[in-house]
Amino acid sequence: MGNNVTTIYLIRHSIKFSPQNINIYRTTDDKQLKTEKKMLSVDGEKRAEILSNQEEFRDIDVVYSSNYVRAMQTAKYFVERNNLKLNIDDRFNERKMGTFDDKKYPHFFCMQYFDKYLKADDGESQEEVNKRVTEGFWDAVNENRNKKIVIVSHGTAISFLLMNWCKLLDVKENLFRKIEYNGKILINRIYRAPEVFKVLVDDKNKIINIENIEFEDLK
Repeated sequence: MGNNVTTIYLIRHSIKFSPQNINIYRTTDDKQLKTEKKMLSVDGEKRAEILSNQEEFRDIDVVYSSNYVRAMQTAKYFVERNNLKLNIDDRFNERKMGTFDDKKYPHFFCMQYFDKYLKADDGESQEEVNKRVTEGFWDAVNENRNKKIVIVSHGTAISFLLMNWCKLLDVKENLFRKIEYNGKILINRIYRAPEVFKVLVDDKNKIINIENIEFEDLK
């Protein structure tokens, strides 16, 4: 690829700790703050470490994370392995779902993929998420030209970003997504935790390639 290529790894965080394993949750936190505080499960921690130790992630130059706990917990393994400091940027946060009317929008998750303006009063639209994540993406690229960048984010936020260059073919309420890039299927299943997309960008900010990378010990 030469020396004028910036490599960006868009990584969905590892497995969350299940709410079913919480007995008492006595807090005044609102719904959004509870969502942001969700941590990794024990298995999620193990999988995040396994991912960071893949040969693909040797010599990472910079690591970004959303400010959600589960994203930072995933990102810390890349930071430790590469002797770096973590960059926390809330532009990579997950889409704020907000509170919506289940009766009016029984398929709200899917509908947001096809109506970029649809949102709950206290939530975010596809357009709003895409704007902030895209801005964060290009800032990371332009500030780290020709380097290897890890960005730990979230499934919907990453999907809305990918839709800048990819075509959404299908989405289902169970979080299944079918996405095409450059005439080829990029992904055709429910996202794993973690999930990795590798994006190559040239020195003129043109996308060279996007691929989904799977690792045998994380399937």
